[in-house]
Amino acid sequence: MTIHLPPLRERRGDIPLLVGYFIDLFNKKLNKSVEGLSSEAMPLLMGYAWPGNIRELENVIERSLLLTKGRWITPAELPSSILTGKGIRTTQEPEDTLSLKKAIKRLERNLMAKALELTGGNRTQAAKILEISRPMLLTKIKAYGLDKK
Repeated sequence: MTIHLPPLRERRGDIPLLVGYFIDLFNKKLNKSVEGLSSEAMPLLMGYAWPGNIRELENVIERSLLLTKGRWITPAELPSSILTGKGIRTTQEPEDTLSLKKAIKRLERNLMAKALELTGGNRTQAAKILEISRPMLLTKIKAYGLDKK
């Protein structure tokens, strides 16, 4: 049986989750207490093309965690290739990434997941944040598989 797993550049919504996982992993392994990425660092990771896929992300987080002296990983601890834009989105985008419908669905799913995270899973509050009705949110949660988290 073959399982197709798209590259990380096609699953940008997974980057914050993977970053959190790797920070927890390396905090334990390296006896550190880094809380996460600074607000300036995350957009840099989100915009990078990740030619080395998840392994490259893992290495970047481990290296950055080793270099940081504070509680947050800042752009100063990130590799120069990420800071200079080398590897940022290629000009030959796969057709799927140009699909407006797919982009809207990805954005909608990510916003819903973030709202649910911010509200601790409170669906009524998440619907208010998203400015949609609770029944609409429940329908979308089911459609996007967010009820399995």
